[in-house]
Amino acid sequence: VIIGNGAAGFYAAKAIKERNASAIIKLISNETEHSYVRTQLSDLITDEIDDTFYLAKANWYKENNIIEILGANVNSIDKETKTIKLDNKQGIRYDKLVLANGSYNFVPPTKVKLDDSEIEINSWTYNTIKGIHTVKKLSDVEAIKNEL
Repeated sequence: VIIGNGAAGFYAAKAIKERNASAIIKLISNETEHSYVRTQLSDLITDEIDDTFYLAKANWYKENNIIEILGANVNSIDKETKTIKLDNKQGIRYDKLVLANGSYNFVPPTKVKLDDSEIEINSWTYNTIKGIHTVKKLSDVEAIKNEL
């Protein structure tokens, strides 16, 4: 099982398959898209997605016996029973586990004027304020495009 569908998760799956073609891999991501090139995200604010955006064609996963579980959050990992619990209550057993869950965009504590008051935002609260965005996921770009 690989948790994370960014470049690290994708290339971990690819490397495992190159060494053991019969390995069954489950790739879990809270995003709903296949692995993609994050450095191209800002270009998508004005451009459309092209073939170079995704790290592999959609059929690559099926051809390589990689089971994608997209749009799911991992709620817990039990190392004793080697079980992962997802937010939909699904349990997934694993033999080996790769954590490739990436990072988050750091937003330093910043005071923002909102209406007649001043509030402080940070990495966990910035997205509650309309018009303040970071670019980390394809859904972030879609939110920006919706405001333009």
